[in-house]
Amino acid sequence: GGGGEAARKVGCTSVTCGQHATCTQTSTGPECVCDAGYSGDGFRCKPPRDMVPQPLLPSVKQPEVADLHMSRLGKDRLVVVFRDVGDNNRGKASVGLFQGGSVAWSPPECFSGEDEAWGPSVVGLLNGRLLVAFRSRDRKGEATMIAAEVPDPTAPTRLVWGSPRSYGRNQSHKAALIPLPDSRVGLFFEDFRAVPIKAADADGAGGAGNNQNATAGSLLQGSASTDSGFEFRAFGNALLIELGEKSKISKLGSYPFAMTAIARITATITRPGEFVLGYRATPTISLVGKGGTVHHETMAVLGYMANDDIVFTSPKVNLEPDGTGAWARSLSLLTAGKVLYAYQVGSEKQARYAVLKVDEKHKRLEVTEGPRLLFEGQSSYLTAVTLPGHFHALVLHEGNAEIGEGGEETEGKKTTKISSSASSTGTSLVSLSAGFRAGTGSKSSASICSLDAKTDELEDCEVFTWAERGAKYVNGVALSPHVLLVAFADSQGVPWYQLMAVVNRK
Repeated sequence: GGGGEAARKVGCTSVTCGQHATCTQTSTGPECVCDAGYSGDGFRCKPPRDMVPQPLLPSVKQPEVADLHMSRLGKDRLVVVFRDVGDNNRGKASVGLFQGGSVAWSPPECFSGEDEAWGPSVVGLLNGRLLVAFRSRDRKGEATMIAAEVPDPTAPTRLVWGSPRSYGRNQSHKAALIPLPDSRVGLFFEDFRAVPIKAADADGAGGAGNNQNATAGSLLQGSASTDSGFEFRAFGNALLIELGEKSKISKLGSYPFAMTAIARITATITRPGEFVLGYRATPTISLVGKGGTVHHETMAVLGYMANDDIVFTSPKVNLEPDGTGAWARSLSLLTAGKVLYAYQVGSEKQARYAVLKVDEKHKRLEVTEGPRLLFEGQSSYLTAVTLPGHFHALVLHEGNAEIGEGGEETEGKKTTKISSSASSTGTSLVSLSAGFRAGTGSKSSASICSLDAKTDELEDCEVFTWAERGAKYVNGVALSPHVLLVAFADSQGVPWYQLMAVVNRK
């Protein structure tokens, strides 16, 4: 569509296009054109149905969910797990089939029986198998994992569940899951071991490869003494799980990666069989120099598969050894071997980031940039999304960000904009849709930056609003190099999903 004869007689600098439209100079003058996926005359552009938030559980009346988590499942499916608040906090799962720019979701299936399912995590594999990990209570619950698969290709959203299997006690934090080669999964969580109280006082706290720190007191957070003279000490543990036929779970090994209590675990794949973990650990007392407290609130460690084992490398990365108050965090893959680590510093009301690079020759992590400021403000969640093939960092978060101005860019520089559209035509995109209106609170925003391939640093960072109201339990998954799906809940716990497109523009 065009912008009318009046708009064609002057240049783009003198033309004001409508929202979700961009001015293009043509041989006959400037022309306002609706952005990809929108329809209209360039002054009034309507969003397509697929870019407007859609119900994630259309078959359920008045749903109320919490702890929503999402993963890819094969090439054209997704799986979402959640705690069904309206059904006694039981764990449910729904499979979505992505076809023709839209998603068809199956009715939710219960995976926890009559038990509650707090903090469920899910990971899907290319072969259609998946693993769910959850705990039975919000605090000090039993940890359970259960596998499922899609055995019938004629019923691509029907799951067949295996038998549940316990893997831990006293669980109060969400576990992290990653896919590994050969139908395997890495499961990362806070575990506990019984240690004699006298031995516990002298037990090192630095983890593998770091024996220069001792615990700040014998009873740390996550520890509990017993009447038998033993103390249950918390530590970071990894399980290597194999998912077999008929949803069978086989535990192949256990691999500690931190020797103190941990929380807020996040993970991302860097290459097949290689990954980075991010987590928060308890402080320690340094035995080097003048001593003092060393904080471990923004930790990262590299792990990889070696034959049938998981190996964690050292030294670990501690982004802010003097910092405190680091809460929400998320990792994403920028490009092969390069990772974004985004985290919220609640004590200073800032979100920061660092870029980590895997040194393949020496098998260790290096910090190539940061920590640096991502944005000012408080956010209860940070969701970093991997954008394959884009060399960009995308972080979804709370915040009252203003929508970026389309058409204003530095000549010769490459920027990226985001739009809530399933189109991937390559048309310049302006901003995220503000179609989601339910709920209260701050806006829902996205920060996006380009990665400089030469310096391994982020540049041209911009922030956009994708919802005019607050959202929670926000997850994002790339369906293709240009199409992103975001699943979330509104303030009433009603789950939604929304398609977005990411298109480079020069």
